[in-house]
Amino acid sequence: MSQYRDEKTLVHVENLMPQVIKKRQKLEDGGFEEYLDYLFKDGDERNQKMLNLLKKAQEWRQRMQTQISKI
Repeated sequence: MSQYRDEKTLVHVENLMPQVIKKRQKLEDGGFEEYLDYLFKDGDERNQKMLNLLKKAQEWRQRMQTQISKI
């Protein structure tokens, strides 16, 4: 049992914990909403590529919505 309670495993588990990022987004009524986003340290490169694709898609959608609202 003591093999699971050493400094090495503690550091390993702490490195797996997500990074908490506080973000804000503008609401339709002009106010802002704060929310927490969790960034997990994942060594899977395919997962990171999908996250980048999703981020770009969300940015594109936001640009399209701002262009439509300007019209």
